[in-house]
This record gives sequence, structure tokens and C-alpha cells, in this order.
Amino acid sequence: GMTRWLSRPNTTRGKITNLLRWRFRGQWKVGEDHLGNEYYLYQPFPETPIRRFCIFKHGQTDMDNLPFLWYQWIRYQRNYPPTQQELDEYDEYLKETQEKAQKIKERDDQERLAHPQHYDEQKKRMEEMQQQLTDKAQREVIALFQSREKALRVAAENKVAKLKEADEIIESERRRYEEAHFQEMKQSYADPTSTEPKPAQEPADTDAEPEPFKPGAWRPWQDENEEEQTENMQRTHTNSNVNK
Repeated sequence: GMTRWLSRPNTTRGKITNLLRWRFRGQWKVGEDHLGNEYYLYQPFPETPIRRFCIFKHGQTDMDNLPFLWYQWIRYQRNYPPTQQELDEYDEYLKETQEKAQKIKERDDQERLAHPQHYDEQKKRMEEMQQQLTDKAQREVIALFQSREKALRVAAENKVAKLKEADEIIESERRRYEEAHFQEMKQSYADPTSTEPKPAQEPADTDAEPEPFKPGAWRPWQDENEEEQTENMQRTHTNSNVNK
């Protein structure tokens, strides 16, 4: 009550209150709206920028309910706060707009009652136009997806062709390397037609005494000879014991 009366804008007491408030609190009241909300400039320190804020009368914090011109100012969409003349002109503009809208609505209601068929035809035409727009949008979306699918298919085919070409190059290089390697190996060996074959060796005499044992050289007849030698040694040992 008393604070609002002292700080009312465009009055001598309001200017004095603003000077004191700006000196000690860094606040300057720029105006009020018809809802009782107060709008301020705020600069707590000289090095900080000047900001704008609103003190709501009923404690709400929703900016959408503010008057349009004050909303523009609080959102930095206009440089200066609205004057009373601008507020009155805007209110008059809103009033005229509402009156025109009400007259147009009444006229349309009367014509609709007088010519119901005309409005039904307009409604059908609007529905047909809406359906045409919907079909057009659907065709455009389908065409877009078809073009995208075609582009993906072409890209995949190109990729497959490139991979096939790379495989063919790798295979040809591998064959070329094998042929070159084969030629090198062929040249490194003597010509088999220029050498005389060795005569076939005759089989060794089975009655001859077997070769002495060599580590890693196994003879299939050694097992039988070892058994015979073992039996002869046992028989000799037994005879020597009997003679004693």
C-alpha cells in the first residue's frame, strides 16, 4: 500500500523513491501494469550489467499472463518500457479487433442459417482440398523413400562391383606370383631327362649276419634274432650249472 503509493512512477515522490532505491539497492522502478505487477531495472554492482525483472502482485511466476507490451519489455524485445499512451492505444486496438471478430461471427451465423447448403458445399470443398493435400504429401514421402532406397541399392551394387574387382586383382596377382615362383623353382632344379637313372639294388643276402644295431635304425628281423640269442644264452647257463 504505502510502498506502492510512494514509488508510483511519473510522480515527484516516485522519482525521489527511485533515487534512494537506486543509491542503496541498485533498483529503479520503471512502471506498473493494470494487474498491479511492478517492473524494475536492477544493477547490484557498477560492474554488472543492468537487468530487468518483475515483481508479481499475486506471487505467480508465469510470464505468459503479462500484458503484451510489458512482456516485450521484460523479454528485451523493446528498448524502452511502454508509456501510458501506448498501453491505451494497444487496449483500444484489442477492443476494436474483438468487436470486428464478433461482428464477423454474427454475420457468418446469419448466413449459415439462411443458406445452409452453401456452407455444406464449402465444407465439402475444404475436406476435398485437405484430402488432396494429404495425398500429395503421402506421394512425396513415398517418392522420397523410393529415391533413398534406389540410392542405397546403387551404392550397394557399386560396392559389390568394387569388391569383386579387388578380388579379381588379388587372384590374378596370386596366380602371377605362383607362376613366377614355379619358374624359379623349375630353373633351380636340374633337368630330369639329362640324368641317368641309378640301377636297382639287389636285395641283401638273408643268410648273412645282420648288421650291428644302430640307434634309430630298426630291422624287422632283429626281433627274431634277439629271441634266439636269449634262448641260447639261457641254455648255456643251464648246462654250465649242471656240469658243476
